[in-house]
Amino acid sequence: MRLTNVVLVGLALAALIGGAYLVGRRVNDDAIDALTASIPAEAAAATAVSNLQPALFAANSYFVDHSSYAGMTAELLRSTYDAGLAPGIKVEDATASGFCVEITINEQTFSYLDRKGTVAPGNGC
Repeated sequence: MRLTNVVLVGLALAALIGGAYLVGRRVNDDAIDALTASIPAEAAAATAVSNLQPALFAANSYFVDHSSYAGMTAELLRSTYDAGLAPGIKVEDATASGFCVEITINEQTFSYLDRKGTVAPGNGC
């Protein structure tokens, strides 16, 4: 009777350990898949922020010189204020009191609207 109990307890323990291993492995694989999918999106967002920051400084310099954002273009900012602006920068909706700059990275558009906004995915212009 004791040998039967030991065998049954051993089999139950083996089943628990095997089940825990399989569940843990499945959860780990799902977590890795989720993390791997989010890395390119986070990298694109970080790249967009680093590319749009110089354009914002150049736009503010343009405003200081002209007291308006009207007439501001990416080419003008690049030629007059910052020759190192990213090539994909676009200036949209430059009016007397506001502007929107955007860049497309990995087929996703990031934009910065006016001087009080933040860089955000989606076409904000």
